[in-house]
Amino acid sequence: MNSKKTISAAASAVLIMQMMMPAMAMAQNNDPAGPPEDRGRGNVPEQVKARACERLDSFAERVMSRVTSGKGRLSENRITRESQLAERHTERLGRLGEVRTARTDNHTERFDLLLEKFEDSDRKQALLEFQAAVQAAVDVRRAAYDDAIEAFWASAEGLVDERQAAVDAAVADFEAAVDAAIAAAKAACESDGDLKSARDEFNAALRAAHGALKDALNGVKSYRDLVQELVDARKEAFSAARDDFKAALEAAKETLKEELGALGPDDDDGEPGDDGDDDGDDDAGDDDDGDEE
Repeated sequence: MNSKKTISAAASAVLIMQMMMPAMAMAQNNDPAGPPEDRGRGNVPEQVKARACERLDSFAERVMSRVTSGKGRLSENRITRESQLAERHTERLGRLGEVRTARTDNHTERFDLLLEKFEDSDRKQALLEFQAAVQAAVDVRRAAYDDAIEAFWASAEGLVDERQAAVDAAVADFEAAVDAAIAAAKAACESDGDLKSARDEFNAALRAAHGALKDALNGVKSYRDLVQELVDARKEAFSAARDDFKAALEAAKETLKEELGALGPDDDDGEPGDDGDDDGDDDAGDDDDGDEE
């Protein structure tokens, strides 16, 4: 999976943390305790308290609006990425099918040309058996490739789900922390406590929530790192399938040579070649098929 429109883990952190940056700046610049002459412990004038509570309500709405907006953008990016990946996977499988069909047609044509050279039915039968052995080896190799491709995609989708769950959990914790900070600030605003202390505690809670979100997102591994093990496993499966195919092909060629040799010399005997040795199966997929969130 290697789409150009990826959102890395770092970019995700920036995207989500942008929910809070302007809001935090506002919290720093608006003192719910009111003007200096009104500040003090206890006996907060009702007018000052009402003004502070009103600003807090407006501020809380803006904070949660940015959180909701950020989550919406994150969800849209996920949907776009998943659609691109599904389309790409389908295109690759379609190309692979086309290549295999073309190779099969080419092999059939070559065998037919070889068969035309033989007048002896025994030699024709030996070549037909060779053709059947080669096709069986091709089928085995293609099945191994298909299994490796499907295993890769199934596991990759699982990693995507796990990574998304980790990001969602970090965002949910962030939301809960912000909700708690707003609730505490509102309670302080409606009481006769020290509004300046309440503001400081509120700002500290927002900074802590912001820092916890950043740490959590930085702790989520990039998809590219997570999927590398799957890429390596797929490469090994492809390599093993190719080796098995080559061994089967060589065995089939040796058998054919022995059978033709036992039938005696024939001026029309031809070398069957390496039919089926390359079906283009390597186009099954990239080493990097995944986008990051």
